Amino acid sequence: MTRRLPPLNSLRAFEAAGRHQHFTKAGHELSVSHVAISRHVKELEHWLGFKLFRRTGRGVVLTDQGSDYLASLSSVFDELLAATKSVVEATQDDVLRVTSDPALAFQWLIKRLRKFSDIYPAIQVSVDPNEDIVDFIESDFDVGIRFGSGVWEGVEAIEIHRPNLFPVCSPEYLAGRKSVDLAGMAAAHLLHDDSFSMWRDWLKAVGVRRKRGASEATFEKFLALAAAESGLGFALGDELLCIEALKRGALVRPLERSVSSNKSYYLVFPEQLGYYEAVQNFAAWLSTEVENSISEFLSLGVTIEKQTS
Repeated sequence: MTRRLPPLNSLRAFEAAGRHQHFTKAGHELSVSHVAISRHVKELEHWLGFKLFRRTGRGVVLTDQGSDYLASLSSVFDELLAATKSVVEATQDDVLRVTSDPALAFQWLIKRLRKFSDIYPAIQVSVDPNEDIVDFIESDFDVGIRFGSGVWEGVEAIEIHRPNLFPVCSPEYLAGRKSVDLAGMAAAHLLHDDSFSMWRDWLKAVGVRRKRGASEATFEKFLALAAAESGLGFALGDELLCIEALKRGALVRPLERSVSSNKSYYLVFPEQLGYYEAVQNFAAWLSTEVENSISEFLSLGVTIEKQTS
């Protein structure tokens, strides 16, 4: 027997719009525009042959038929969610496979994984430090930690932290400088990875024009911070990447000025794995651990002066 069902995308759009009583909020939930939600709802109304919403000056409200249909549809979606969660969890093993921004993995995440294991001893965490944008469908990874705009296809993205960027160097390197101020950064020896863009944005935000021919050094991936610890110059750090080195005195901040980054750290995972308990536990733990690190950072007595880049 052939099942004659309405378009599934239209059902999802209507169910979300009905719950929120708002097309824009439904669009945010489903990562589409309110225009797309409206189009799907109209498609469903045409298929059903009756109106689901009444348009008002303030937005939309469900019709009586729409309200009855939403109640029935929501229970079906709840059953579908429960069935999906059960199947996903049944096919998962006890290893949570994490792909992470390399700098965050080495400088921050790995140093804290023992805490996660103490809370969730049944979940083993495997971390692969990799800058590549992983295809979760083709790979075995469950979650990823990425640094960027938060817009990636095929994944849910939860913002972990938007960092503040500031110069750091070793105490020995700082002691060898007569004075360090913002103007002095125009000619300072700057360390960076294969892109100078973060330093360029920082200098622009604080109003410093880089002197032509000023010295700099490029390091593979995230090694600029390690080079700074070794006394080779100034690198850009943030609260998470530098908290441990600042606490033990391996790095110091020569300037208090910081600039809010135009990118953030995100936890990303395939939509279907959002039901997986291990992913939910890891997301909650990660959020708490970030908050703890920021509190530690602030306790060091440094000032964060947010700028717009």
